Amino acid sequence: GTGKTTVAGGTVTATSANAIYNAVGGEVEVTGGTITGTNGIYNNANGTITVSAGNITGSTEHAIKGYVGNVTVSGGTIEGTEDGIYITSAVVGGQTLSGSATVTGGTITGGRTGIIAGDTVGNGTASITLGTNDGNVSTSSPTIISTDTSVSDGHGYGVYFENREGYGNAKFYFYDGIIKGAEYKAISSEPT
Repeated sequence: GTGKTTVAGGTVTATSANAIYNAVGGEVEVTGGTITGTNGIYNNANGTITVSAGNITGSTEHAIKGYVGNVTVSGGTIEGTEDGIYITSAVVGGQTLSGSATVTGGTITGGRTGIIAGDTVGNGTASITLGTNDGNVSTSSPTIISTDTSVSDGHGYGVYFENREGYGNAKFYFYDGIIKGAEYKAISSEPT
C-alpha cells in the first residue's frame, strides 16, 4: 500500500527474509536503529526509501533493493553482501519505471558493488547521484566501497551500470565523495 514505516531506533532482524518489505507506493524512513535481513530494505516497486542514520545490512543480497523506486541517503552505514544499493528500470503495470539513488552522506559498502544501476528495458533511465551540485566539493563524504577484488564482470566496482547495448540509459551524477573499488574499478562508466 501507500503507508509509511519509520525506524527511529531499535533492531529489525529477519534471518531468512527481507527485514522490511516496502509494498507498491509505500514509504520507508530510517532515522536510526539497526536493520538486518537477506535484503535489509526491499522495495517491491516504486516506493520511497529515505535514510538519514542507522545501520542497514543485507546479509545475503542487497542492503537496500530500491528496484524502480527512489532511494535517498544522507547518513548511516549501509552494507550488502552483494550490493549496498541496487536500483533498476522495469515495466510495472504496463509503464516503464526507473529507480534513482541520491546519496549525500553516509558509507555504502557492497561485497560485489557499492551501488548498482541496472536498466533492463529499452527506455529505462535509472540514475545515481553522489553529492550535491553546489560548487563545494567534498572528497570524503559520501563514501562508496566495493570490497570485491575479483576481475569478474560487474564485480569490484564502487559504482556499476548494467547498460547493455540497446537497453536503458542509466545516468550518473558525481559531485562529492569518494568511490573505492578493485584496481581500476572505481566506476564502470563516465559520470554524466
